[in-house]
Amino acid sequence: MRSPSYDPLVNNADATLQPDEVRTVVRESLARIAPDAEFDALDDDADLAWELRLDSMAVLDLLTAVAERTGVEVPARDLPQVATIEGWVHYLTDAAVAPDGPSSGGTAA
Repeated sequence: MRSPSYDPLVNNADATLQPDEVRTVVRESLARIAPDAEFDALDDDADLAWELRLDSMAVLDLLTAVAERTGVEVPARDLPQVATIEGWVHYLTDAAVAPDGPSSGGTAA
């Protein structure tokens, strides 16, 4: 779901986010949240919280930072889908196709 107050990554809020744009947004957001982390060796499939030793507040900060940049909020039921950078790529590019977000629409957790 689109955040009501966000600074869009692109001029057109309906534009499709490209995978490289998503990777940049997530990595830039992580760099602000965990400035001492080493991102050069971080694989796109690595569990971000585990590899970067992010606590729950840092994960919340990441969710907020990405939402502010992209306008896409991640509901709690979708947190496992954005555990990795590659997960963020899929989630946000799917969100561009489905404006209410990529959730499967099953039962809410």
